[in-house]
Amino acid sequence: MFDVVILVGGFGIDFVPYKCVRELCQAATPGGFICFICGSHKREVEYGYVSALENELQLMVDKGLWTPVEIKKVDRYMCTTSKRDNKDVQDEEYTAGAAYLYRKSSF
Repeated sequence: MFDVVILVGGFGIDFVPYKCVRELCQAATPGGFICFICGSHKREVEYGYVSALENELQLMVDKGLWTPVEIKKVDRYMCTTSKRDNKDVQDEEYTAGAAYLYRKSSF
């Protein structure tokens, strides 16, 4: 068990399944903190990954497993660059995302 459990950039369709958030909670000591960051990449939004993750988070709150300390949503979570029309000009695009901080219940 750990006082702080952190996962950065691991949640996603081709990465860590959203239900693994329960394992992060299990790895924390009672009263410990769980922090993770998740991008709202186009695929994750289209396939409902982000909404499924947020539903799972709320279910865990409702069951008393943890309480949210802070959830910070940002429009500019990650910068991606792409070449426009196969030219040397690069466009910058940003992916939205969120940082989540929860505290495991002490029971």
